[in-house]
Amino acid sequence: MDVILRILANPDPCSLLGLIGVLCWVGRAMVVSRPDLQVWGYRLAAVVGFFGYGLFGVFVEEPVNADQFLFVAIRALFAAGWVLGGSWIVLSILGYLYETLVGRPLRQARVAKQQREIEQAWAEQDRIRQMREEEERNRPVPPPPAQIPRATRIQIALDDAKTEYEAECVGLNGAGLDDEELEIALLNARRKYVRRVSKETSS
Repeated sequence: MDVILRILANPDPCSLLGLIGVLCWVGRAMVVSRPDLQVWGYRLAAVVGFFGYGLFGVFVEEPVNADQFLFVAIRALFAAGWVLGGSWIVLSILGYLYETLVGRPLRQARVAKQQREIEQAWAEQDRIRQMREEEERNRPVPPPPAQIPRATRIQIALDDAKTEYEAECVGLNGAGLDDEELEIALLNARRKYVRRVSKETSS
């Protein structure tokens, strides 16, 4: 710290500006791909460099007029430039160390954990699918439906046909047809009944 203060107190501004320029150029090259570190460098330069050194200069120099305050402000600007370049270099090194030692391993561990979770989910789905397939294979085959004897089926069909024939005859008798129309309708109904009986008994 004493070395930095002696450099800032150097009355030769050219050498001081050259040193600050070299620090800022090197630091800028090191953080060119890290906008977040650049922002932090500006913050440190403003807070620590300008305001911090300005308060320090006011406390030490105890200026009493405008010229003395202007001299302290100029030196505070030099301090801000010094802090800006130095903070970029230091933050770049710390960022690289953090990325190498902490950030990258954490990301790799997170990716590995997500991969394990995905594999476990797939394995669980495969297990459930295999269980369902096993249940389907082990499910007992239902017995075939009971076969109704042929004679019983014929008798049921004949009873249904007779019931429909009788219901149709009752409907025709109550339809208000004359004798000739009623006779033709009943004849057609009987033929329909006979054809159905013949079909059921021959199947």
